[in-house]
This record gives sequence, structure tokens and C-alpha cells, in this order.
Amino acid sequence: MLKTEILISVFLIYNHFMDLRTVTWNIGGGKLLKDSEDPGLMASYTVDGIDVIARQIAETNPDIVTIQEAHGDDGDNQIAQIAKELGYEHFFYDAITDSHIDSTYKLGNGLISRFPISDVQTGRFLNPELNFELEGRKAFTHDKGYGSCTVRIGDIAIYATSLHLIPFRRVGLDFDSDTALQILASVSAELKDKQSSDYRLIQGDFNINSDTVRAYLQDLFGSDKLAEVVLDQPTTPKERMYDHVLYRGLRLRSFSVDSDVLTDHYPVICDFEIEQ
Repeated sequence: MLKTEILISVFLIYNHFMDLRTVTWNIGGGKLLKDSEDPGLMASYTVDGIDVIARQIAETNPDIVTIQEAHGDDGDNQIAQIAKELGYEHFFYDAITDSHIDSTYKLGNGLISRFPISDVQTGRFLNPELNFELEGRKAFTHDKGYGSCTVRIGDIAIYATSLHLIPFRRVGLDFDSDTALQILASVSAELKDKQSSDYRLIQGDFNINSDTVRAYLQDLFGSDKLAEVVLDQPTTPKERMYDHVLYRGLRLRSFSVDSDVLTDHYPVICDFEIEQ
């Protein structure tokens, strides 16, 4: 048995629970806000800052980190770079689409864990293939998706997911439109836990500006009996609540949103308790 596994087992025997810290962060390709630029514009985020982001994540001492909009190519990716800074060996990266931030890279989701992971699965949500205008230029909807895996902490298995949804507001989609409802239905269908895990964690950029996403994903909440972190502050410099955390089998102790960063999303940090 590995040293980490021995420590976990001893802790659970004597305490019957353990703490779990999670972080979710859309890192926007690792780009930081340029000095004196408008934080409300995507074009203002041009400073390469993956090293800064990795150090900020390391300072939180997380157990599970879910990342969205990570850059990667055939040789390397930002998930691996962050994992190296953390000293964690367990991670995955799923390149989903060509990057709209820097066309020389792919853009994707990933997860990093202090503990072993297995059974990595990835998928895509419905892409409506819409054209729209973004800050004075023509744009189109990119593929969005998710990556899931099982995080194993001793005898405990947490089915964890990192996801990124389409920017509904930016592309002009009302949530009660047929297209939006079809997209949300595809999200619920893809994310339903077919493993019936006792412990579930879904984190990411939902692009739903609300303190709660239950009303938008009722099928998922109903079938998987999920709870969620109810936000009380924005998760972006534009004062929007886009980044959310859903869970089952975990007890939420506290959460915080770190607005002292220079990315176009803020990290959401959650402290859970796992009962044995």
C-alpha cells in the first residue's frame, strides 16, 4: 500500500470523515489582463500567465482541480503544467476544439487530482453551429464538452466532472428557446451518472448567470439527486455568476470566490467533508 493510501486509511478509521478541497477555474488559455485594459473585453487578456495561475492554484492546496479553456498541442498542455507545479501525477486533458484565443493551440477541459484517477471519459454537448458578432468581429459557436473520471481516495470513489457550456448570452440564445432547451437536455443526458456513484462532483463554466443552475438542469438534478453551491458573489469581472459546483454525497463546509486574479473568470474554491 502506498504511503498516501496508508495515511488516508488511518485518518478514516479514527475520524470517519476527511476534508476535501476542490477548485474550479476557467483559465482562458492562461491569459492575464493587460495593465490599464478594460476587464470586460476578451481582447484585454493578452499576457501569458500560466505560471502565475499554476502558483495561485498551488497556494490553495487543493485535492481536486477542474480546469476549463486550457491550451494544448501535440507536445504539451496547460493541465500538465499546472499538475507539475502542484506535484500531482494524476490528471487528464481533453482537447475539444481549435482555440479562439490563440489559433496555434487546441482548447479543452481537464482535471487534476492529488489522488489516483481512473475510468476517464470525455464527450461533447450539442453545438447549435450559430454565427454571431463578438467585440466587432464575426464568430461562431465552438464545440463544448466535458471530461469525467473516478477519483479514488482509499475506499471512496468520487465520480468527478469538468465541463464547459456554450456562451448562451453571447450568442443571443434565450434559455426558453427551443435551441437552448435542446442544448441543456444534451447536457443532462451526457452528465447523468450511469455508475450510480455514492459521491458525485460536477464543476465548471456553465455560462449560466445565476446563483443556482437547478432550474436549467432539472432532469440532471432529479435523476442524480444533486445538491449545488449557491453562489453569493460573481465569478467573473463582468459581475456574472457563470461558474458552478454540483455534488452528491459530500457535505459542503464553505466556499469562496477568489476575485484577486487577473483572468476573465475567478476560481471557485470549495471545502467539503466526506463521511465514511
